[in-house]
Amino acid sequence: MIGNEVHIQGWRNEHFIRAYNAFSINECNELINYFENLDPSAKGEGSTLGGVDKNVKDSLDFTFNPNDDELFKRYADNIWNKAVVPYSWEFGQSLLDCTNEWTITERINIQKYNPNGGFKAYHYEGSSKNVSSRLLVFMTYLNDCDGGTRFLYQGVDIQPRAGLTVIWPAGWTHLHKGLIDHDKTKYIVTGWIGYK
Repeated sequence: MIGNEVHIQGWRNEHFIRAYNAFSINECNELINYFENLDPSAKGEGSTLGGVDKNVKDSLDFTFNPNDDELFKRYADNIWNKAVVPYSWEFGQSLLDCTNEWTITERINIQKYNPNGGFKAYHYEGSSKNVSSRLLVFMTYLNDCDGGTRFLYQGVDIQPRAGLTVIWPAGWTHLHKGLIDHDKTKYIVTGWIGYK
């Protein structure tokens, strides 16, 4: 313990990270193929709030609005129905009532991490005033690989599996980073839930 901290005895060790099988392998492959067949000018080097720095994030990204294409709309609908709603149900009626006021708040990102690439630094999703309205994060792994996601304070590592969607709170309590795959490419889709 630090300083005058008092240990609080609880009956539950809750980390608020959940994973759902929200997509089939075929749906994942559709998104990968869409990404790979894009004009190279539509993709950009992965950046953070600090800009492009491959020592922090080494990826190739494409952002989309769910209304841009039927494929993207299906993806957003699956996220909502197969991850956000079940997550809300698990944590009670008060949270479920909030979903009427929630939406996908920003453009969604498809990210490609070549071998040895990744989001290498611990970070959280609501880390500045510009993104402070983010409540929840969702991330779907589009392929199987060895590079996953590590949550610092929760002591949780997530192993990528095609179609697995992970959802968690966007705040500082959920610092996380990518685990690097040195042999395989990793594809993910990620976005955020906030108030309408």
